[in-house]
Amino acid sequence: SQVADGRKKLYGILLICAINLSHKSVFKQIIKLVEEIQTSKASIQVLADKTVGYIVPIIIGLYPCRR
Repeated sequence: SQVADGRKKLYGILLICAINLSHKSVFKQIIKLVEEIQTSKASIQVLADKTVGYIVPIIIGLYPCRR
């Protein structure tokens, strides 16, 4: 039978053989997915970044004309 993490055996001998490596665990896969999501940008965010790159210099350039 399989043994989950955090199990205790009070008496006798317990022989455990690792069948799954930590890089295949569900927790590790969730961490990897979150890291990928955080490092990638959504297409709308890329569009917003490009738009701001044009709008901010225009606003700064037109600010002296406000008077």
